[in-house]
Amino acid sequence: LSDDIKLYFQKIGIMTLGIIPIPSFDKHKKNYGTLLVTIDREYFWSEEEKGLLIEVVEDLGFALNSIKLEQEKETILNKLAQSEELYRSLVNLAPIGIGLHDGKKLLFANDKAVEILGYDNFQQMSEKSLLDFVSTESVEMAKSRIERMFSADEPASPMEEILVRKDGTKIIAEVSAAPIEIDGEKRVLIVVHDITKRKKAEEEALALEQKLLQAQKLEAIGRLAGGIAHEFNNLLNGIIGYAELLKENLSASSSAFRYTELILKAGLDAAKLTRQILSFARRTPKEETPFLINEAIQEVVDILKQTAPRNVDIVMDLADEEIVIVGDMAQIEQVIMNLCVNAFDAMPQGGKLNIQTEIAQIKDDSHFEIPPGKYTRIKVSDTGIGMSEEILQNIFDPFFTTKEPREGTGLGLSIVYSIVHEHKGHIYANSTPGEGSTFEILLPISDSEAKTGPKFAAQSKVKGSETILVADDEPVMLNLMVDLLQSRGYRVLTAVDGVEAVELFKSRQDEIDLVILDVIMPNMDGLKALNQILEIEPYAKILVVSGYAQIDTVDKCLEAGAKGFIHKPLRIAELSEKIWNTLKE
Repeated sequence: LSDDIKLYFQKIGIMTLGIIPIPSFDKHKKNYGTLLVTIDREYFWSEEEKGLLIEVVEDLGFALNSIKLEQEKETILNKLAQSEELYRSLVNLAPIGIGLHDGKKLLFANDKAVEILGYDNFQQMSEKSLLDFVSTESVEMAKSRIERMFSADEPASPMEEILVRKDGTKIIAEVSAAPIEIDGEKRVLIVVHDITKRKKAEEEALALEQKLLQAQKLEAIGRLAGGIAHEFNNLLNGIIGYAELLKENLSASSSAFRYTELILKAGLDAAKLTRQILSFARRTPKEETPFLINEAIQEVVDILKQTAPRNVDIVMDLADEEIVIVGDMAQIEQVIMNLCVNAFDAMPQGGKLNIQTEIAQIKDDSHFEIPPGKYTRIKVSDTGIGMSEEILQNIFDPFFTTKEPREGTGLGLSIVYSIVHEHKGHIYANSTPGEGSTFEILLPISDSEAKTGPKFAAQSKVKGSETILVADDEPVMLNLMVDLLQSRGYRVLTAVDGVEAVELFKSRQDEIDLVILDVIMPNMDGLKALNQILEIEPYAKILVVSGYAQIDTVDKCLEAGAKGFIHKPLRIAELSEKIWNTLKE
């Protein structure tokens, strides 16, 4: 010690001082400190006393070391607890299910695994075997995978499996598993990813792709059908038109007259078929005319009786009243036809098809889909196999079908639904599996008088002397129009396309009283010709004719100023009435 320190201790009465370091027992660390022993008189330590002091500081060092180790242990335990809590949080917050299994029962499952399998907490799952969560069809495969992992000590690659939730519903999951060792015991770590929504989305995308391909096929078929119908209509124009002209010049008692009637009937039947093809191809405009619903149904049934299965009875219970609706009779016939054909398919073992009509007064809130008013109710019922509630909810969806891929397109009932709604009505379906189905259609009743053939027959032979310009690129059609109009006393000018028609009208507009334009023509179509003629003479009277026209093209012609539309094949009476009424406006 320095002299200053010695002097200090003497001043405070300390004459003897013992200084012993307190060891840390760690070669990498310094001593904990020193132990000071003071005596107020001079004293010489014996060897025994020195040894005792050394033992004291060593015990003190051991004590301090124990305290330090305990503090470090507590710090390590706190960090371990924090790390474990972080691990648990990470595992529980993971967006995939994680579980631990010992081969017999589930030892651990995170929150996502509990949620995926539909349980409230892990305790409800803790005593269950892995196979309890696997569907019957996947049990053997899952069992084999578990045994292979325990025996080979190799992880299992991800596989899709069907799992069963607590409520019994099934989900599709991607399951990965790997063997691990904990405290010398083998365990299986399982990772579960619920891919039910993804698989459903993939199936919907595939179904949508198939629907798109089907739609493209149908569009191609529709174009082909429309083109064929167009050419077929041109042939029918000559057959029907000249048959009607021939019939006018024959005696009703002659055999030639009867033969001509048969030719005419065959031509009209073919024309109806063509119109159905055009309707399928969406190339015929909807005709808004009043007609008797019972007559439309009767026409459909007359056709069906020729093709209906022999083991199906068709029963009609039609209203006694004459029920008139306004719309396209051909489209409504298509609705009835589609429903009846579906009914036949639903009765492979035979049964009864019942068609009923009646008048229904819809109250304010009884049918929210349609406004209140007076409607005709059409019921088409069968005694077939019926439909489940799930199928019933989808039957009006486009491309939905319960038939085999080559047996149906899934368009029939969607077309029915579309047509009914275009006619401001609604369709309802009810069915019981094993008992049959009933389709109920409500269509608004009109106060108009039904339009039938004889209504304009009186105008069919009316004579005229006006000059009519006819433009058509088909020679048969052009010749027929000339012969027909000349037989009624009209003077006829002809053009083979829109360009020639416009030039003729420009040079002879003072003598032309009416223009009849085919909608589809080379060089210049009917719409362009119509617009140019109306630029020359805004009050020109124009009718448009076509057997192959998009609805919007016809609408554009009518919006541009055409006085009316006549579709091919022409009927003399209808054409005569349209010409007569247009000239007299």
